[in-house]
Amino acid sequence: MVEALLLGLVAFIAQSEYALGTSLISRPIVTGLLTGLVLGDMETGIVMGATLELAFIGSFSVGASLPPDVVTGGILGVAFAINSGAGAQFP
Repeated sequence: MVEALLLGLVAFIAQSEYALGTSLISRPIVTGLLTGLVLGDMETGIVMGATLELAFIGSFSVGASLPPDVVTGGILGVAFAINSGAGAQFP
């Protein structure tokens, strides 16, 4: 329960980037690191965050364009990888 609340706090801080200015804290490499820190597997968090960053590398909000929600995808992707025990292994 505490982990879920902490991950919610990470998501809230990452989503507040639009209100506080662009600090790029919402990028998957940063949210992956913070998710790994909360869940106790920082190495997998960094590797999965970097992998998800490659998928979302061109999604910035420029002008009136709305990019995909990288915060939810980054946090949930890393959390699923850590909690399932699959890790960030590549074949």
